[in-house]
Amino acid sequence: MSDDKDAAADADRKPREKLRLHERVEAKLSASMGFCVFCTVLLVSLIALGIIGNYYDQGWNASQWGPVAAWFGGMLTAGAVTLSLYQSRAAKKEADQNRQDAERRHVEQIEERKNFRQIDSLSPVWAALNTLTVPATMFAASLELLHTMKGQVLVQPDHGGAAAAIGFSQEQVRSASSLAIEQYKELAPYLMSTEMSFTETLIVMDHPKILPHVEKLYNSFGHYHKYADKTVAAVIKGQEFDFKELRRLKSEVSQQRNIIVNAAREHLNGARPLYLYEESTQSDLPASK
Repeated sequence: MSDDKDAAADADRKPREKLRLHERVEAKLSASMGFCVFCTVLLVSLIALGIIGNYYDQGWNASQWGPVAAWFGGMLTAGAVTLSLYQSRAAKKEADQNRQDAERRHVEQIEERKNFRQIDSLSPVWAALNTLTVPATMFAASLELLHTMKGQVLVQPDHGGAAAAIGFSQEQVRSASSLAIEQYKELAPYLMSTEMSFTETLIVMDHPKILPHVEKLYNSFGHYHKYADKTVAAVIKGQEFDFKELRRLKSEVSQQRNIIVNAAREHLNGARPLYLYEESTQSDLPASK
């Protein structure tokens, strides 16, 4: 019983499989130029067989077969012209597609060169910030030393030897002040060159996802530069200063730089973002008291 059911199922499945195969072949033929040629040849052959079979036994001679030959010649000529037009249309379509592909590649190459130029425009800024690191660190350290020396003067004990101790501490304060001023003199040229290094970047960079960060970096560095000038002026005049604020502004510059690196990597180089920067920059800023 089960064998009969299997045989019946196979019998029902085979026509469907043949039908699906026939549909696939027909779809492939209809999608190609060969299908048109095949239909044309088949139609002409059927017409020719019908005419020859019908009129051959009637004793046609050259006067009758001549017009028929002309008809067939005209039909073949029309078929050849049609085929030529079809091939011309296909060639034009392919040429248009090639032209569009070439234009697309050209636009992509222009965009790629533009992105590389924008990346290169950041190089002077990175180089200037790198050369600024050591003198900026030395200047910050001298300010912290000066702040410590001033604190020691204020906590000197009031006893017989206090005058000598205070005098010694004041001498240390003057030495620390001189050191801070000298460190700033070494830092000042780097501050100027770093600020000038933004010129090319601000001219070339126009990516909407990166230019705002570049402007923020430029403004952050400007604030750091002005506060460094203000701090050394306070040191020269013997006034109070906040070296922690200067350090915070420098850390803000580093944070903005990391943001630009991440944005340039994502939007100009097409690489994934460096999430490490986003995590590390949150801990770069020291707490300001």
